[in-house]
Amino acid sequence: MVKRVIKAKEVVADIRTGMSDLELTEKYRVTPLGLESLLGHLVDSGLIGERELEDREQFTGSQIIRAVIESRRDRIIVN
Repeated sequence: MVKRVIKAKEVVADIRTGMSDLELTEKYRVTPLGLESLLGHLVDSGLIGERELEDREQFTGSQIIRAVIESRRDRIIVN
């Protein structure tokens, strides 16, 4: 299987211009679960903040973003 390269900064720019979840999944050819994973990676890498996702979720009512936010809250940090 060939992995596609998705430019993180491009995704962040699209999110910040208000692109919907549907538009993001279509543009980047990912499933809703893939978008959830992608958003999680963007948060983990520090390219987008959790607060920014929370604001987007409140504005759009996105269930995908809600899942990302909730998964972050449910994480257990083990040292």
